[in-house]
Amino acid sequence: MEHRQYHRVLSVLAATLGALSGCRSEDGAPFDVPTSSASSLENGRDVNGPSVNAAVATGSSPDKALSAFEPGIPPGVDPGTPTYSASSTPIAQEPVGFDPASSMLERIYQADLDAGGESFWFDRMLERLAGGAGGDTLFTRGRALYMYTHNAAVLGFAGRGTGANAGGGGAAYREAIQSAAGTCQAGPNAVCNLYSVTVSGATLTEATAERRQYPSYWSSVHTADGLTVRQRKFITQNNVAVTVLEIINLSAQPTTRTITAATPSWVTQSTSADGTERVGTFSTRYNLTTVSTRFSGDGFTVSGNNLVRTLDVGAGESVILKLQLGATAKEIPESGPEYERYRDYEPRQAWRTQLAEYNRWWVDNVPYIDVADDNINAVKELLRVAACRNHVQQGVSLHGHTILIEDRDCCWERSCLPP
Repeated sequence: MEHRQYHRVLSVLAATLGALSGCRSEDGAPFDVPTSSASSLENGRDVNGPSVNAAVATGSSPDKALSAFEPGIPPGVDPGTPTYSASSTPIAQEPVGFDPASSMLERIYQADLDAGGESFWFDRMLERLAGGAGGDTLFTRGRALYMYTHNAAVLGFAGRGTGANAGGGGAAYREAIQSAAGTCQAGPNAVCNLYSVTVSGATLTEATAERRQYPSYWSSVHTADGLTVRQRKFITQNNVAVTVLEIINLSAQPTTRTITAATPSWVTQSTSADGTERVGTFSTRYNLTTVSTRFSGDGFTVSGNNLVRTLDVGAGESVILKLQLGATAKEIPESGPEYERYRDYEPRQAWRTQLAEYNRWWVDNVPYIDVADDNINAVKELLRVAACRNHVQQGVSLHGHTILIEDRDCCWERSCLPP
């Protein structure tokens, strides 16, 4: 009898807190707080036995059951007010003024499109430089494909060895690929590149002061004698890893360079029938699914296990090119068409499309919230990325059925705020 009363007190307390919090249950209604009927309480008893009042629940006498309310946070648990020491302007200025009659995020987005579509407010607000928070971690990621570790010094999508967690580093499909037995090389410091790009006759060094990283893409500059390479790279929503390179000849003489793009043997194993792609498959950890790979580049042809292209770059001139690797799976039917779409885009068009599509997601899925302290606004947007976009949406097939594995929760924005 007593244990029933104890659990009833806990359930009433939990439901009451839920109701007071302002959140809604799954059906959209406030949490119901169970109550006993009037007849069952007439003699201080409910249908299952003695009633439990606050004094009994807390173990205090009736005259001490309620204490005077003391406002504020108890000193013993008060963390204090944080002191922000980064920037006096922690977020980017909105390009439009506030208008309660229309969607603020929609108007911001349209203003950025009208300005050329090469810089968006949400990206600007979360811009990161080299050496700052996050280090070399690559923010851009797809529904399942991302870089578990990332080597910023190498063009393309290269990994860095690490002994953390999965015991390896580099590419990941839901989990680090190195975790999949027989997929990538073994060892605690193994590096599982997705693909890497080199330029003949050039030992490139990243100019870290030029690095800019955004949730939608990575931008970096790499230099060698007489040569500069500007890199923009990103992973699309449906797992296409795209690298856009601008090769700039700084010398007074024309130069001929060979661009080589290499995938390790676990990524691609053969050449497509038309000789334009490297293709293959790999298994994910626990063999949850098999991923098919297609790797191609603008003007590239297959040479052995690599893609190659020879460039003739005039003095003071530049050439822009693009490479893309699609990690396609039948459980994500959009992945195949998305690879073909980005393969067919011109290099700058591919980059602008990624920016527009990534930043459009925020317009369609989250509300605009502005508070007085812009430091809090900046932290809020970081939390949004972590809760709503830094997640996995991977389908797996089981007995002929597709099951969606989704490691995210953005419902705190949708269910606990007015529509």
